[in-house]
Amino acid sequence: NIASKQQPETTAPVTTTQTTAVTTSVPTTAVASTLPATTTTLPAPSTTLNIDGNNVVTTAGQVEPPEWQQIQQSQQAQQEAQSSFQALKDTVPKTTDEIIAAYVKGVNNLKKAENFTLHKDDKLNMSTDKMTGGTVVKTFVEQLMAKNQKQPITYTFTNGIDAATGKTPMDAIAPLGTAAALNADAVTDARSAIVDTQGSYTIKLTLKDEHQIYPEQAPAHSKIVEVVDVSSLLIGGITVTHLDILYSGTTIEATIDKDGRITKMTHYLPVSKAVCSGKYGPITADMEFHGEFTSVYTFTY
Repeated sequence: NIASKQQPETTAPVTTTQTTAVTTSVPTTAVASTLPATTTTLPAPSTTLNIDGNNVVTTAGQVEPPEWQQIQQSQQAQQEAQSSFQALKDTVPKTTDEIIAAYVKGVNNLKKAENFTLHKDDKLNMSTDKMTGGTVVKTFVEQLMAKNQKQPITYTFTNGIDAATGKTPMDAIAPLGTAAALNADAVTDARSAIVDTQGSYTIKLTLKDEHQIYPEQAPAHSKIVEVVDVSSLLIGGITVTHLDILYSGTTIEATIDKDGRITKMTHYLPVSKAVCSGKYGPITADMEFHGEFTSVYTFTY
């Protein structure tokens, strides 16, 4: 080795003072002797000593914290995580009034916003349960379904206008053409939940059952969701003499970010029963149907 090569050529034994110096200059033995039996020694950064011109690399032992300290650190980390989660929970609306207020404010802020993108996907499913009037009424129902089936659409609002359609957010977001409003007495259930560590949360509102009786609107539904457009029924010279639509179990779900902005919302309107009577010239027709309407909004800012 390097050390032996640099020793003079002599038969005199190599003194042990160098070995002793190396041993006593490194605190490994001293540290280890003071540790509990259950403590393990881990590799530590190396130390280079220069002895008589020779570099000798040694290591000093590092130890894990004792078990009691590890437990304490783990408990402290859990407490900090719980405290952080609690802080997030405190920012989320909890009562029915708070949840309604957060949602209505989010929608109305969107209706006034100028620059964002909206993707809207509507689906209508309707089944006829009873129909009189023969082929005339059958044609009417087919026209009604065709007129109310919408393709997914993306609006890009710049300075409050979508150039492709000329629509504003007020026209594109339910309730169409008016500000959103909702009273607690129209809600049967309201709940919220945290969805991430950034402060986003979801809300769900369930509306009470409500009738839309022509020519009046459904009082609460028409102010918060997109209801059946009765004008779409007045096609092809048909006169509606009676229309009663029962919305049963309507729900609103929305995801709201930490800044109070809605990033996604879904309106689900089940029509449990609808009764319609009308005239087409001399022909009187009656129809009963049921169905569901789902509208999914996705917002990008």
